[in-house]
Amino acid sequence: MNSMVRFYLRLAAWPAGLCGMLMFATASTAAGATGKVLVVSPHKERGRFTSIAAAIAAIPPRSGTPVTILVRPGIYHQRLIIPRHLPPITLLGAAARDTIIVYSLIAHDKGPNGRQIGTFGTASAWIRSNRFSAAHISFVNDAGLSGNGYDGQALAIRVDGDKAVFSHCRFLGWQDTILLNKNRQYFDHCHIQGAVDFIFGNATAFFNRCTITAMGYGCITAARTPRNSRFGFVFSHCRVRSLATHGHTWLGRPWGPYAAVAWLHCRFPANLNPAGWMHWEDKKNPETARFIEYADTGRGAGRRPAWIRTLTKAQAKQYTVRQVLSGADGWNPLPRAAKLAAREGGAVAKRN
Repeated sequence: MNSMVRFYLRLAAWPAGLCGMLMFATASTAAGATGKVLVVSPHKERGRFTSIAAAIAAIPPRSGTPVTILVRPGIYHQRLIIPRHLPPITLLGAAARDTIIVYSLIAHDKGPNGRQIGTFGTASAWIRSNRFSAAHISFVNDAGLSGNGYDGQALAIRVDGDKAVFSHCRFLGWQDTILLNKNRQYFDHCHIQGAVDFIFGNATAFFNRCTITAMGYGCITAARTPRNSRFGFVFSHCRVRSLATHGHTWLGRPWGPYAAVAWLHCRFPANLNPAGWMHWEDKKNPETARFIEYADTGRGAGRRPAWIRTLTKAQAKQYTVRQVLSGADGWNPLPRAAKLAAREGGAVAKRN
């Protein structure tokens, strides 16, 4: 594994004395899950899978029965693809620092056809199904972690499915760590790390009390919000850290017109670029971009260019989880996130 990944991830000893478990069992304790339970362990044991991908492959498509996959601590060096037509799946780890999914594809790598796979083909985990959730898991792409700025795009995760929830997860990369390609996602108490455009895409997403770490020169976000979407990326009560040279971290830049990003009640570091945002050398972008700050704190909070919006108190009250993510079906991710965050979730993964 890349040495930088080793630096950021603390590996725990795997507990001994593991009891057996049937491959499928009725779930009654896994963080409030109902349906079927699969167990994945890095050690070959009766009734357990040794790879997460193998457990995913065992799930019948279109069954409609939710599946919880309990992932024992370990490093799972594999590419994970969640197919579109699978039922709701929950990945439940013991602790994000000890339960790691890592792969090493980068945009200029060549696929079976001899052509470069491109940015969208590099994801260590590609979530295509709806109602996916994960807790206490690290998603890592270590191909771009050399930090030299020239390796290129390397996704830790790509999400296409609707109504995804991530709780207490870690996402580690350098350029383009998280691609939220479409639909709606909710991130609760997560740690997201990268340098260049490392949270990007077309989706509507809410980040609650997350830690965002900028490792080098670049923008944190690169939204490409559709014109008819009221919200894009919303960060609430998040903490931003920057390990870059002073002034070499920006909150975002538009990846096309009408990009929408809002930071509310967030804390910014002193070495954030004073302008806060970059218009990406296109004078038309400030005319359409919907970049917003409200009640942010820290030494990096301050005056911004005129094209960056501020909100009134009444307007800021509209930026709630329910308002941002409910959509036509009234989706509320908060109950699910609360169950995922429960300490017994990690305990179940350790116990089984």
